[in-house]
Amino acid sequence: MRIEDYKRIAGYTKNQVKSDKLKEKELREAYYELFREPLSITCDNCITDGIFRIQYHLKTLKQKVMETSKCDFKLKPGLVVYLPGSSLHLTNDNLTNELAFMLLKKTRKNIAYFASYPADKVTEFFGNPIEVKEEKPVEVKEVEPVVVEEKNDEETNQLDTLMAENSKNDLIKKLGDYPHDKAWTKFRLAEQLLKKLSEENPE
Repeated sequence: MRIEDYKRIAGYTKNQVKSDKLKEKELREAYYELFREPLSITCDNCITDGIFRIQYHLKTLKQKVMETSKCDFKLKPGLVVYLPGSSLHLTNDNLTNELAFMLLKKTRKNIAYFASYPADKVTEFFGNPIEVKEEKPVEVKEVEPVVVEEKNDEETNQLDTLMAENSKNDLIKKLGDYPHDKAWTKFRLAEQLLKKLSEENPE
């Protein structure tokens, strides 16, 4: 039977059942389907108790559905989470408290999936407070490229020797007519020497 059928039968009165064989049959069938017990129609109290029990069952079922549909958890926007050990993919549309706790039971770290959750219930579930560390965005700074000049040890040694053996004026005179061919070692040596002299003895 459908839920609508149970609701209709639960609305029968004792007199309707006693005076209508079809209603009597429906009541007995509905009662057996729900409780797997036969319903005696031999007395008025049995009929009344049977109808009342079906009504109470439907009321309890409605409460369970409402509790299941109400969810205190909310996943982060657009998030779809697979629930391990099942074929379920959780979204905010199908999430329930029960499924949320099943996800948390796998690992406490899954709390990071939720945008909001009932802290008191989660604390009670784990037995102690749970902390969620917010990840701070990494600051990206533009760094100017560093130009590393290749050093030639031989040229550095020659440069140190020249500076140790000659005064600044002597060096300037000696380098005044150095060849301007950039391929020559002497050219590179002169360039480095002049740069170093300028840094050490700025005019």
